[in-house]
Amino acid sequence: DPSGHQRPYRIFMNNTLKYKGYRFYQSSYDTDELGTVLSVNHDSLGTGVTYAGYFLMMVFIILSMFAPDSRFRKLLRDSRKPVLGAGLLLFLLLRGSAAEAREFPTPPDVTEAKAFGRMWVQGNEGRIKPVSTLSSEMSRKLFGKNKIGGMLPEQFWLSLMIEPQEWSKLKIIEIRDQEIARLFRISGGKGAYNDFFRQGEYLMSDLVQEALQKQPNQRNGFDKSVIKLDETLNIFYLGMNGQLLQIFPDATHPGAKWMIPGKAVIGNPVDSLIVADMFGNYLKAVGDRNFKEAGTLRQEISKFQKKLGGALIPSENKAKLEVFYNRALIFERLAIVYATIGLLFLIIQMISLFKPAGWHKRAGWIFAGLLGGAWIIHTVGLGLRWYLSGHAPMSNGYESMIFVAWGTLLAGFLMLWRSQLPLALTAVLAALSLLVAHLSWMSPEITPLVPVLKSVWLTIHVAVIMTSYSFLGLGALIGLITMILYVSKNRNNYQTIDGHIAHLTRINKIVLIAGIYLITIGCFLGAIWANQSWGRYWGWDPKETWCLITILVYSFVTHMHHIKDFNNDFAFNLGSLMAFGSVLMTYFGVNYFLGGMHSYAGGDMPTIPVMAYVGLIALVVLVYVAYFNELRFQRRGR
Repeated sequence: DPSGHQRPYRIFMNNTLKYKGYRFYQSSYDTDELGTVLSVNHDSLGTGVTYAGYFLMMVFIILSMFAPDSRFRKLLRDSRKPVLGAGLLLFLLLRGSAAEAREFPTPPDVTEAKAFGRMWVQGNEGRIKPVSTLSSEMSRKLFGKNKIGGMLPEQFWLSLMIEPQEWSKLKIIEIRDQEIARLFRISGGKGAYNDFFRQGEYLMSDLVQEALQKQPNQRNGFDKSVIKLDETLNIFYLGMNGQLLQIFPDATHPGAKWMIPGKAVIGNPVDSLIVADMFGNYLKAVGDRNFKEAGTLRQEISKFQKKLGGALIPSENKAKLEVFYNRALIFERLAIVYATIGLLFLIIQMISLFKPAGWHKRAGWIFAGLLGGAWIIHTVGLGLRWYLSGHAPMSNGYESMIFVAWGTLLAGFLMLWRSQLPLALTAVLAALSLLVAHLSWMSPEITPLVPVLKSVWLTIHVAVIMTSYSFLGLGALIGLITMILYVSKNRNNYQTIDGHIAHLTRINKIVLIAGIYLITIGCFLGAIWANQSWGRYWGWDPKETWCLITILVYSFVTHMHHIKDFNNDFAFNLGSLMAFGSVLMTYFGVNYFLGGMHSYAGGDMPTIPVMAYVGLIALVVLVYVAYFNELRFQRRGR
């Protein structure tokens, strides 16, 4: 330091060193990785002025929503007229599986498997969690689902370790790539672990090395399939041999990485014997269905964990709650609930368009009540995940999607006093969000926070941004509905349809104004967080840049009424629909394709499905037909 004394300071990325008014940030490493590059900040007065400016901007944005003569308040007054509503849903949710005809090994006793699931294990990311959680994660990685052969994940893992040779012969590993299937002579889309080995030699070795030597952007579909299959086979091998089961704390290094069964340890001979033999004896007892012996050995292992794990071991109640969370599949099941209710809700809305009846509105309130109950369960699920992880559930791609689904329903409820349609639409959007969250490239794993996310701003900034996405997504759906209404317009119904379009457009304007207010506030809150973590407010990171682009895009859409030839309902609704592409790019594009300092999404890089292109083409056709149908009515003077 300046006084000449040496101090053992260590500076980590996103962990600021403060000294005599100066703040030091690690911005990068030297190319030889022997040194570090620091950025230095000393601007207390400037920081205070900047924060004050941000605060005033946010206050006046909020006040503008309550000012009597503001555009927002005028739109609210104009939207008081009740609407019969309209809707159309091209949404199909089919989740089913054919009965599996293959023979599985006899599953272990379910009671003992559940008790095994409540034992503690350390994940590769360092978190201490129940075996139930790790077995569920392994099952999803291997099969893309929580059960195999009707077994609980804990039953499957126990059976895999007890009878590895039987499981190695079963054709249970999905092979999607036809070239891989041809090379290894696999038919029926399923392969066995043994299909990729011959006399102890791993037949995939050369293919994997060739694929890994390529840059990520140079890998074709075959390369990606090879890498994915190699990961699956490795997980199968590690699970089969118990090498994923880091179940024994290290007595010589408290707090260090836990040990797997069978590992030789130095120190207390009793401890060494427990680590080396006890879990193997436990598996034998479970396999022999000697449940008394198995229970005794399991309890001995638990005592060993408590003895050496110390404060690292969470409470028993936390273990029970996490096991319940794993079993409940809250968000997976809510996707089905939201989709079903949303579909029925929208069907009723569509019927009410052409044949309005009193029961339509009463049925709508029943559906609203059902959605309210589901939303409360959703809220409880988020709170439970928050408690289990120790941080707000907004730190990765999976968590942000389940939060978007929650915020989307909230936006629908806030608009319910104006119209039932937005709530029906948000139920569909929430279902889609939860479905995306449970795609194979999203990871639902509960993980510790990366350093930059260990901040109060995680809750504030991310919550505001995610809520803004919910409002902007609702605006896109309303825009889609109005396009469908334009297509359905004819000589007999055009007056009624125009009335619905006008009312929905006013609601859409309210929704988009709320959305752009929120995303703007969220962006400036992010600047404060960036200054706290990285020592600068703005760094042209891809996420920051695309957030700014989204704000500019929606600023244009919400001010289109000032531009000649754009001051009409069709242009506004089309703009609200097209503008959502910038939100998708800000979220998915940056997280999974562009990278940057904000890429905390987690999971594998997704491949854009063919149906996405089909949907885009269908959307273009819909807009084209809607435009020319509306143009036809304008030329005829209606």
